Amino acid sequence: ETMRHIFMNNYQLCNEISDRVVHHLVHSI
Repeated sequence: ETMRHIFMNNYQLCNEISDRVVHHLVHSI
């Protein structure tokens, strides 16, 4: 359960980072 919780948190964090990167790229173009 703990590992799953950590994995889900990492997954969410990665999604947030990806979103920021995408937004940054879109604004840069």
